[in-house]
Amino acid sequence: LGVPEERVKYSIADALLDTHDSEFDHTKLVWSVSKNLSLAPSTMMLSALESPHGGLYQLPDKDRRFESLLKCLTGHYDRCIIDCSPTVGLLTFSSLRAAHEALIPVETGFFSYRGARKQVRTIQAILGRIGRPLPTHILPTLHKTNSKLAMTILKKLRSEFEELVLPVEIHEHEALREAASMGKSVIDHAPNSEAQKDFLALSEALESWSGRGTVEMGNGLG
Repeated sequence: LGVPEERVKYSIADALLDTHDSEFDHTKLVWSVSKNLSLAPSTMMLSALESPHGGLYQLPDKDRRFESLLKCLTGHYDRCIIDCSPTVGLLTFSSLRAAHEALIPVETGFFSYRGARKQVRTIQAILGRIGRPLPTHILPTLHKTNSKLAMTILKKLRSEFEELVLPVEIHEHEALREAASMGKSVIDHAPNSEAQKDFLALSEALESWSGRGTVEMGNGLG
């Protein structure tokens, strides 16, 4: 989103270790990157937090730091999206504890399809430790409607995961790559494009599907 890492003086890593009280100044963390969109950036320091001497493990509420931080932002924003890394560690655990729902993007390709089941099972295991269910959605992405394999994978996703799969797909668009290379959202880069329409459809689906597709603790798939 166009925020150069060398200009980030205070990142998510710093905020997670900070004191979360009435004196917390959220303006030093967030960047206004476009209309109605702000970014709380991370740097390479974030991954270091999970090391034994990274600072996070020493905190008594280490698995609730995202939840604590988000409470400091309450009232300033309508929605917060936590972009998790593909690895499962303390940061992902803390993120899922803070989240109200989870979104799993799955490319409609063979290897991503195989990984989807593992991701759902991982979330189930984490929820078992957290002690609560969580609405979880699978989003087919980078979908090619002219690919027989992609259409077959999409059909299998909908058959196997049923109501977890959202009724929309994010298709493969050149505009998405262009926007990423320019540090822009696709809505700013290519308004009224097919890519923008995909994401508008996604936002509408998430609003209407709120609470559906709940992954229960210990509810194994297959």
